[in-house]
Amino acid sequence: MAPPRSKRVRFATVVLLTVLLPLCIWRLIKTPTNAAFRSSLSSGTMVHQGVFKKDPDFKTYSKVAADTSSSLKESTYPQPFSISRFIKDGKDFPDLCKGPVGLPKARPVKKLDLTTFGPFEFLDNYRNPCWYTDDSTPELQCLPYFYQAGFPKCGSTYLYQLLCKHPDVAFTKKEPHWLTRIRFRNPSAGIKPYLSRYTKPLQRNPRKTSLVVGDASASTLFENKLWYLFPGNGNCSEPRILTVDYIRHLNPGVKTIVILRNPTSRLFSQYKYYKLQIKGLKSNREEFHEWAKEQVKLITDCFNEFGIRRCAYNATFTRQESCRAIIGIYYVYIQDWLLRFPRDQIYIVRLDDLSVNVTGEMTKIFAFLELVSAKRANVGTLSQTFGPILPATKSLLDDFYRPFNRRLAQLLGDEHFSWEDH
Repeated sequence: MAPPRSKRVRFATVVLLTVLLPLCIWRLIKTPTNAAFRSSLSSGTMVHQGVFKKDPDFKTYSKVAADTSSSLKESTYPQPFSISRFIKDGKDFPDLCKGPVGLPKARPVKKLDLTTFGPFEFLDNYRNPCWYTDDSTPELQCLPYFYQAGFPKCGSTYLYQLLCKHPDVAFTKKEPHWLTRIRFRNPSAGIKPYLSRYTKPLQRNPRKTSLVVGDASASTLFENKLWYLFPGNGNCSEPRILTVDYIRHLNPGVKTIVILRNPTSRLFSQYKYYKLQIKGLKSNREEFHEWAKEQVKLITDCFNEFGIRRCAYNATFTRQESCRAIIGIYYVYIQDWLLRFPRDQIYIVRLDDLSVNVTGEMTKIFAFLELVSAKRANVGTLSQTFGPILPATKSLLDDFYRPFNRRLAQLLGDEHFSWEDH
């Protein structure tokens, strides 16, 4: 005979409490308070950063905010370098930094060095960068023809749908995140899983040699949270070698499309998405305002103490649960890409412009990719409405992002990227 229903309910309750209560307590213990997080800024215990010291090489936030008209030539970013010059007879990379010493348990991992692959001699009869392996049974392998990079909630899905409507663009999973996330789970697997993703579509269409494939992982542009594991970054308090260096090594001629959105609306959109889709909770404007104030304070304190670039690449600020307010400082990441690739290999479009002139913008993008322009794809229109935001919150975030938007506009030579007409 089955036990009474009341006993079954009590038993189920006890089991749930036994499992869930310890998890909740652990979560509370492991989640730092805002006060504790601020304390970590001064104590040098921020995630993945090792020992912090005052860095005179980078302008503080207050100086940037006060001097937005200064020439970008005065920027103290690391100068561009050829990653290949550090490769000598298969020896380890030398450290690019003299200090401070990084985390003692976070030493560079040689298996993560993608410069051990290539260079490749691409086949002339394929538009996509492909080659055959040099062994007894040659095997076709391919890299992406283009990268579609950017930032979350900037319309990247919409843009990728438009790109894949072109008859010469083969559809693959939009965001594999292999370069920035997946490969760290199994470094011993090497690059073959990544190449396989872009080889299969071409193998399925062997006669269509005009076909191309692209990697549309938005994280490719900004996410380097495990940079301290890259050989060559030993003893660095911020990265000198980035994912973009590996991309350039694998295919120096690759083209990248970047889509950007007003950082204030991007942040509000991601905050609402995270609350609803990830947490299953509704958000309200007042709650977002208080959260935004706290984020601006934390990030500004970090900038003033440690410099903009160091904070921009810190995993504490770029993890999803922070909603990544810091990645709205677009110019930091785009500047690093422009130090590795010439301007004519990077096409940057605003979501504002794409949403109101799809045909015009896609014609330019297809021309950039050297693809014959296709008719406008019927994928619908994109609305940028993201709900009402408190005027005080909009003013707060606009003021915070303004100096960095202006630097981006200077960098790209286009005042529209200041979003001051928004």
